[in-house]
Amino acid sequence: MKMTFVLLFTVIFASAQQHRFSLEGTLKGKNDGFIYMRYAGGKGEYRNDSALITDGHFRFTGRTGGPAIAFLTTVEKSLPDDDKRITKADGKNAVLFFLEPGAMEVVLDTSDFKDGRFTGSKTQMDFAAFREQNALPRFVEQYPNSYASAYLLSFHHFPLDTLKYLYNSLTATVQKCTYGKIVLKNIERKERVAVGKYAPSFRQKDRNGNPVSLKDFSGHYVLLEFWSSWNSASQKENQELLKTYHQYRNLTIIGISLDGQKTRQTWQTAVDNLPWLQLAPLKLADNPVAVKYDVETSPTNFLIDPKGRIVASDVNGAELEKALDGSNDTLYRP
Repeated sequence: MKMTFVLLFTVIFASAQQHRFSLEGTLKGKNDGFIYMRYAGGKGEYRNDSALITDGHFRFTGRTGGPAIAFLTTVEKSLPDDDKRITKADGKNAVLFFLEPGAMEVVLDTSDFKDGRFTGSKTQMDFAAFREQNALPRFVEQYPNSYASAYLLSFHHFPLDTLKYLYNSLTATVQKCTYGKIVLKNIERKERVAVGKYAPSFRQKDRNGNPVSLKDFSGHYVLLEFWSSWNSASQKENQELLKTYHQYRNLTIIGISLDGQKTRQTWQTAVDNLPWLQLAPLKLADNPVAVKYDVETSPTNFLIDPKGRIVASDVNGAELEKALDGSNDTLYRP
């Protein structure tokens, strides 16, 4: 299975003590030129650095505040250009690794960076162990004191209860590191849209340019359906929703697409066959409503009762009908 890791650049060590690091490298298959690295400096600032390759060897030195994910590549243009950009490393000419204070060494092959051999970093050893087993819950339980566990949890998707369990498995030190704080923020976002909470309000234009507010449907059951026209699971769920839509006439369904400009035509064709209200697609997964509801994947949905509380999430087919049949007589079959 091919693994793809994301490089999350956030302010990591703004208040941490600075420590020196060195990274001595051997690059097989390239004797000259430059190699590039992005990492968090000792004061939390992000740096793009370069090192001259001489006879297949290079050396980076600097300061950092503690273990943090870094990015190493021979292609300068693949370096992130700001601290919020997410970069994917495919392993061919770029690699993610944990840089930490002290002396580190690496041996890389230009044909396949992902098999680079790093020494001198305990956190990097942990990170490499995850690549081998590729089972995050088990990895976190085995490495609760590793920054790698918190880093991996910071961008993987889990249900709220699972994420809270894994976060609580981390040691107090790791929970307090930047990646641990990101996990805690993810938990807090999920808790705001958990069953029993009031649904966050929103106002956004529909496919015809008319403003739509959740408050417009106060007193009714509302199903917020986050979907993508290119996603087969979304297509299947929409077909199931067609049955539900015709069975429960007093249920309002609001479709919220995670499509962007590249798939807008596909979205337009799909919504022509869906009779319920559709919001206009905006900014892919950065759709403001999707962000408010902490939507990480599609399809995802939330069932909201007439009082505005979330009563179910991620339900479809028989599960959705069970949730609706368990409600009061506001809903009815024809």
